[in-house]
Amino acid sequence: MDYVPARGRIIVVNFEIAGVAVPPEMVGNRLCLVVQNNKLSRGPLVTVVPISATEPRTLSKQHHRMSHLSFLDLPIVWEPGLPRWAKCDYLTTVSLSRCNDPYRKDQNQPRKYLKIKAAQCDIEAVDRCLSWVLGITGPG
Repeated sequence: MDYVPARGRIIVVNFEIAGVAVPPEMVGNRLCLVVQNNKLSRGPLVTVVPISATEPRTLSKQHHRMSHLSFLDLPIVWEPGLPRWAKCDYLTTVSLSRCNDPYRKDQNQPRKYLKIKAAQCDIEAVDRCLSWVLGITGPG
C-alpha cells in the first residue's frame, strides 16, 4: 500500500510477509480495522485491530461482533455475510508494505481495489473495547 489509509477503513494485512508467524500470533491475510492512521508522522506504519470470522471461545470486553453493514461491499472471496469479530486484544502496528485494500478481480480484468469504511457503530464499539484493553476505562 503506498498511502496511509484513513481511520475506520477495512484493509487486508499479510501477517506472514518476510517470515512465518508463530501461533497464537495472527497468520495469513486478514481483514483489519484501521484504528490509527499516520497523523503522528510515524513513517509507513498503521495501527490496526484484526478481524476474525472465528467466534471467540469466551466473549469478553476485548471482542466486538461487527455489524454486517461494515462488510456489504467486500468481494465474495471474503464472504461478506459471515459474522466477524474485532479482536481488540490483538491491537498491532504494521508496515504499510504488509497492507492492501480488498480487491475484486473479474475475469480478464485488472484488480479493482476497494476502499471500504466500517460502519460508525463498529468504529465506536472498537474504540470502547480498546479503551478497556488499554486500561483507559474500567470494566463496565
